[in-house]
Amino acid sequence: MRECLYHPVFLINFELGRYCNYACSYCWPAAHSAIRDHIPTEIVIEGLAEIRRQAAANGFTEFVYNISGGEPTLHPGYLDIIASLTDPAFHSIELVSNISRGQRWWERFIAASAHFQRVFLTASWHDEGNQSRETFNDKVSWLRQQGVQSCINIVMIPQNWDKLLADAEYFYQHGNRIALRRQDLGDGQGPVGYSQEQLALLTTAFPSPARSPETMRIARPLDYELHHDDGAVTTMPVTSVPTAGNNKFQGWRCHAGYQMVSVLANGVVRRGMMCRDRPLGTLSGGFQLFPQPAPCITPICHNTFDLRACKHK
Repeated sequence: MRECLYHPVFLINFELGRYCNYACSYCWPAAHSAIRDHIPTEIVIEGLAEIRRQAAANGFTEFVYNISGGEPTLHPGYLDIIASLTDPAFHSIELVSNISRGQRWWERFIAASAHFQRVFLTASWHDEGNQSRETFNDKVSWLRQQGVQSCINIVMIPQNWDKLLADAEYFYQHGNRIALRRQDLGDGQGPVGYSQEQLALLTTAFPSPARSPETMRIARPLDYELHHDDGAVTTMPVTSVPTAGNNKFQGWRCHAGYQMVSVLANGVVRRGMMCRDRPLGTLSGGFQLFPQPAPCITPICHNTFDLRACKHK
């Protein structure tokens, strides 16, 4: 990710649990649960503090927090957790949510996150959920008016392609950034099959609109920067990287575990969410970050969070 190249930024992904109030037919079992399995609030806050301490020892003084789930907004201590993340240097909070919470909760979220220099929402649209696309769009628009950067994420189910493409067009016409995602089968099986026309639309259907003056004033937009062998440099939204095929880094020096860490819903601390490496430890038993970048041993990097770590040949 661009800001990791030019700033002393450390990335933290923390899964608060797998509990979700949706039961989408295309979501693989390991990604959600109907049981409220949240990690206790005090353990989350203590774990984040220890990660910051070790990251600072590696020279990283700025932090990007990605608090995820399940549906993270359903964690009873979510607002207390983000309110506790105060740092003297740059720090931002990211949220992947189905935004099913009501308006009053989002007003409290805006207040609790006011101390962050950047708040970024990946709003996941699920047409099997409990709200209309109009209500969903109104929430995203209101949050954007409060200064929240946003992108609407849509998993493109082949069997429901036309309906989902129409939904994406609706959101796009209302000024939203759109990220069309391939359906992943889970358990390392990779994405399902698509026609060549569909594959082309996944990457070209909804180009990012020109940034408004308001967006330009927001610190460091989230973009991915790729440096090619011929010296060319291209950028794209982080959420578009897997669809564009830039996800094979086995053998490269990767900053996951050194400049980035992921805490899974079971309390295991890993380099990244899908990295094949041995875990770094656990919240209960202790963990240790890498003192320097280490080789990647994962053949294909499917996860957008893992892709954000700097990688070098």
